[in-house]
Amino acid sequence: MLTQWLACLTVFCASVCALHIRGVSPQDQHLYKPVVKDGVSMFRCLRTEKWIPMSAVNDDYCDCPDGTDEPGTSACPNGVYYCENKGFVPGVIRSSRVNDGVCDPECCDGSDETDGKVVCPNVCTAKATEADRKRKAQLKIHSNGARIRASYIETAKKEQAVHKKKLDELLRDMALAQKRADDLKRALEKEELSDQEVREMQMQSPLYKQIEQRHEMIRTLSRALDNAVDELRAVARIAEGAETKESKDALELWLGETEEGEQITLDAKLDDIRDWAPSSSDIENMANMNILEMLDGEPSGAVSEETRPGLRHIPSYLPENLVPMYEQLISWVLHTLVHLDVLSPVQVHGRASKVLDTARAAYDESVSEVEKINNEVVTHKNSLKDDPERYGRDSEFRALEGTCMTKDTGAYTYELCFGGKSTQISNNDGYRFDLGRFSRFDVNAEFDMTDDRHYLSMQYEHGQGCWNGPARSTRVTLECGETNELVRVLEAEKCTYTMHAKTPAVCFPFRTETDLADEARIDHEEL
Repeated sequence: MLTQWLACLTVFCASVCALHIRGVSPQDQHLYKPVVKDGVSMFRCLRTEKWIPMSAVNDDYCDCPDGTDEPGTSACPNGVYYCENKGFVPGVIRSSRVNDGVCDPECCDGSDETDGKVVCPNVCTAKATEADRKRKAQLKIHSNGARIRASYIETAKKEQAVHKKKLDELLRDMALAQKRADDLKRALEKEELSDQEVREMQMQSPLYKQIEQRHEMIRTLSRALDNAVDELRAVARIAEGAETKESKDALELWLGETEEGEQITLDAKLDDIRDWAPSSSDIENMANMNILEMLDGEPSGAVSEETRPGLRHIPSYLPENLVPMYEQLISWVLHTLVHLDVLSPVQVHGRASKVLDTARAAYDESVSEVEKINNEVVTHKNSLKDDPERYGRDSEFRALEGTCMTKDTGAYTYELCFGGKSTQISNNDGYRFDLGRFSRFDVNAEFDMTDDRHYLSMQYEHGQGCWNGPARSTRVTLECGETNELVRVLEAEKCTYTMHAKTPAVCFPFRTETDLADEARIDHEEL
């Protein structure tokens, strides 16, 4: 009877003791609950089918292939040891580091070294105090950053309100400007129709027909003048080649001499003849003048009575009794040309044309005004667009648009502009390399836009091309900070840069107590 009672007590004690296996976390203690087989407490290796006596657990000999039988010793190289670290955050190390004579920082309670080789003090209280200090400092930074982020959002809202007010004003102005343009267009069309009717009536008049015939006669005379001069040149060339003295004397007499007594050349003489008449281009321009405008206009300006050198020179070759007749002829020709508006182009001052020009100018001005207002409307509409992929979920990055941060790394200064460009600037010669323009948040497209983590990274693409490489690009990671600061820059791969920056824009408000706990956990892990 006594023997049976002792056996039961042994099994019970083994079961109770198994709940406190060294090196096992409280939540995993139940995995080491012994199983009685044939009156013996047994343990099944956690990741294999092997069974061993419970007494073989933590006996400093590795029995289980998965190392789960030696969590509290260094016998198994693949085992894991749990440090309770009471008062601080629990830690985990490889069981091979247990009792190795080194105080592992993960076990601030010193429980990893118990064989007397070294005494590890319990520094968990000090670590907890330091972690709490860092946590409070981080929470202060986050709180201040969150307030600044809220101010960014408020600034964006105010800017949106300004854009909305201006857009409403522009839309009202647009309606008025468009109505004015429509009215002026109808007035212009009416004037154009009236002007066209007048023109058609003028084109049916006998005077129009006569002027049209005159234009054609002017062109014909211009061509005849050119032909006559060419023929005269040919005759003169023949006279130059004549061998008789009489022909040469006659030619020299006709050519005449300059004031210096030098013989005038044939080409100079022909040019002199051309000079006294209107040039072919002048005659052509006059012939091409708008006949209808000439009908509406009147000559302006007087014609000088002074004749050209060629006309004054010709009488010197005429008999004295013919000179008065010649002068009368020239005077009549000049006045006739003036009367026909050949030597004095008209300037149009027709009432109909003035009204039409005024109407056209007013309409053109109104169209320009509509286009100007429309461009402003488009600008303000674009500013009112909600674009989380550019401005953030709450438009917090809108207030940072164009804000730049710099980091001097010695050889280069790097510049990162929110919503703009990433740039590398040589500190030697000031040359700027384009490292890409802002493309999107969430570089790896891991998170939904409603998730705060979506806005913790930015991609800048399509920068300046590398020699035998891709276009430069920049990946940016962001963390909460009280100021906008470019912290680190690294060229991780050829022409691919990584930057880390702080900004209040990602100091998102804590939503739950879990967020606070996560912040504390991160701080502890950093320690």
